[in-house]
Amino acid sequence: QKLRNRSSKMSARLAQLMHGVLVLRQRHLLWKTALQSMVIWGLQFFWTWVVFREVLGQNFWALVVGTSLPIISTAIPIQGLASFGTFEAVWMLVFVSLGI
Repeated sequence: QKLRNRSSKMSARLAQLMHGVLVLRQRHLLWKTALQSMVIWGLQFFWTWVVFREVLGQNFWALVVGTSLPIISTAIPIQGLASFGTFEAVWMLVFVSLGI
């Protein structure tokens, strides 16, 4: 019963997501939204690289990986209070693994 309920919730969320994409396509906003998203991600990578380059002298691609994985980890369904903890733990694990 729980598995069926969870599956139906996931199906409903996926349908919601697809409806949102369809609305964006109909209003010709999908490309603008995608472009804005890419600019935001690029700025995130850039400012992290500027800070870490000056402090630790690290290369750009190591910081792209180090920045991406913690952000992606926020999709993990286990979060602390106000999402505190998971993001920071993944951030630390990634950068320690990279030797930073």
